Amino acid sequence: MKNNLEYKELIIGFIDYTSLNPMDNQNTIKSKCQELINIKNIKDYSNNFVASFCTFSEYGNIVSKELKNTNIKTAVVAGYFPLGQAHLELKIKEVEYACNNADEIDYVFSIGKFLNNEYDFIDNELNVIRNICKDRTLKIIIETGELKTEDNIIKACKLCIKNNVDFIKTSTGKTPISATIEAVQTIALEIKKHYLKTNKPIGIKVSGGITNISQAIEFVKIVENTLGEKWISPQLFRIGTSRLNQILNII
Repeated sequence: MKNNLEYKELIIGFIDYTSLNPMDNQNTIKSKCQELINIKNIKDYSNNFVASFCTFSEYGNIVSKELKNTNIKTAVVAGYFPLGQAHLELKIKEVEYACNNADEIDYVFSIGKFLNNEYDFIDNELNVIRNICKDRTLKIIIETGELKTEDNIIKACKLCIKNNVDFIKTSTGKTPISATIEAVQTIALEIKKHYLKTNKPIGIKVSGGITNISQAIEFVKIVENTLGEKWISPQLFRIGTSRLNQILNII
């Protein structure tokens, strides 16, 4: 069993450091990229630093340029974040644009249509987006706080799994209820069922409301206990947060 210090050292490598604010602009994004580079250099996190920097698709090209000499991935949100409320053709155009500038796409599926039992639409939506992303890491945001029930979360997970997504992500972080212990446990169990049947792993991203190291460790332990040591790596587990300083006290 790892102690909390060991978990803390691991967690920095799982973080998708996030800036998704209405005040963001080219200068603020450049500044945050430089801030990450400075921390990486000063603290010598050469082998274990944040997995990605996640921002709006508009700034993907800036992040890619600013972080090109690091191993930090460029991640962008797409699908008309955070609501997912747009015609699918418009969402597709944003994803196509995003794929030109980012390594990873965090996509908001059509939550309203899902809650209206339009499962065939969601199935097609995910299939189309998966085909567009191809060699990009695709994280589907299912907004567990709005799905509310365990049954809905399970149905959403099954649709994601069917369409070969790379990660199932809990939340946008823009709703009253974001990541919860219960939601993460439910997602992890569905991923486990799939893995036991197919031997194909799918990642899990916990996002929204994670403001301290204790919360982060709790989510890591749930994933580790449910899915095993294999998932304790940035290839299969991420934590989305804009509170890097509060979680790790490094800024």
